[in-house]
Amino acid sequence: MRTAPDPRWFNQQICAFVAYAASHSATILDQPRAASKPAFGSGTCVSIAGRLFVATAAHVIAGCIQSDLLVVAKGQHGKRVDLKVKGLGLEGGGSLDSVDIAWIEVEPTDEVNAILPERLLSGVRPPERCVAFVVGTPVHRARSTQEVETVRLPEVEVKITWNLQMLGWATNLIPDAEWPKDISPKYSARSHYLLEYGNVSDVDSGESLGLIEPQGLSGGGIWMLPIDASDGTLWVSNRAVLAGIQTGYIPESRVLCGNRIVPWIRLMAKDHPELASFMPHLE
Repeated sequence: MRTAPDPRWFNQQICAFVAYAASHSATILDQPRAASKPAFGSGTCVSIAGRLFVATAAHVIAGCIQSDLLVVAKGQHGKRVDLKVKGLGLEGGGSLDSVDIAWIEVEPTDEVNAILPERLLSGVRPPERCVAFVVGTPVHRARSTQEVETVRLPEVEVKITWNLQMLGWATNLIPDAEWPKDISPKYSARSHYLLEYGNVSDVDSGESLGLIEPQGLSGGGIWMLPIDASDGTLWVSNRAVLAGIQTGYIPESRVLCGNRIVPWIRLMAKDHPELASFMPHLE
């Protein structure tokens, strides 16, 4: 006879995987020199043939100047790592577009954790028995510090450093039959996920922060972690797959929306044909 897992153990497992997903994630800042408050977005680090990319949403970087973008990752031992942007590409991202995906290439470094292409979910269906996780950096949890640097009197330059807090939580996929009736026709069960948007936890402390404003989570990863069928409780982080990219939020339904990762795989193969052979085969 099976017994239900200890709730404390269950929560520890959730916190452990959220921390794992966060260690493979990044924050994207659009930080023009004249702006005092840059725009935030989120993404997931993917290593392909020795090159480092960030999978994110198109609307996060649409209209941005490459030199204004800064990608911040959580490196080894929690160290902040600022990554220089080498290139970017996107597809969709408009209010009526069904696809909202983008890639950012950054300087490769061993300091950053990144998933490999085989960890991208190339099929249409998620694992049968799995827990969904979402990770990202909400804008309202970020804090800035300002430092005045003298350039040449009487000119001064204000350097702004953002202290970023990545958050994550476990959630449930919403079955196709239970999707809101009034949802935009741009969403389809074949190319999107809808997820319940509930209480969020701090990645480092595991503290529950309740329901937070989702601005800044866009572009963050949607992960699927299979549950071991032998006892229904054993989770192994290295079996997790990146299944999608967060793209939007429906406040009246408390629903988070996301593109499946398949269009991103196709975009990468199109924009980087030299890497196509390293990408997973699509069903």
